[in-house]
Amino acid sequence: MRYAIERQTFSVDILGNTIWTLLIIPRSSATEFQRQGNQYISLYLERQDGDDGPEEFRMNFELSLLDKDGFLLHSIEINEDEYAFSRYTSYGETYFVRRNKVLVERKAEYLPHDTLTVCCKMWKIQEGIRRDGRGYARIRIGIETVLLTV
Repeated sequence: MRYAIERQTFSVDILGNTIWTLLIIPRSSATEFQRQGNQYISLYLERQDGDDGPEEFRMNFELSLLDKDGFLLHSIEINEDEYAFSRYTSYGETYFVRRNKVLVERKAEYLPHDTLTVCCKMWKIQEGIRRDGRGYARIRIGIETVLLTV
């Protein structure tokens, strides 16, 4: 079973008023690679129900991790030829980035002030022509520390 630490929902007007959720899973749980999966952070884009868009929706998207200045640290791009989003379907990467890379090796870059910045860019290509509009979603996840004194 996978547990998402963040489920940020947003809508994109230029993509048919579709509703989406970014899923960040700190320990992926691909059953066939359970041991290896726990070494990775998974990142998915999920289409929600109840939007005005078509039943099936094809588009391109990019999932990225950014540094404090908005520069790209790690990303994956998925093209519309590969997948069609119907409601409550999700696509992304189970082995998006190694946990050790984010939490230890390059923590200062990936987690400035204990904040992970995730960006999702979405766009649609129709009849070989790219539309001007793009949809963006960016979420920042902070770590809250609570100290208890007894």
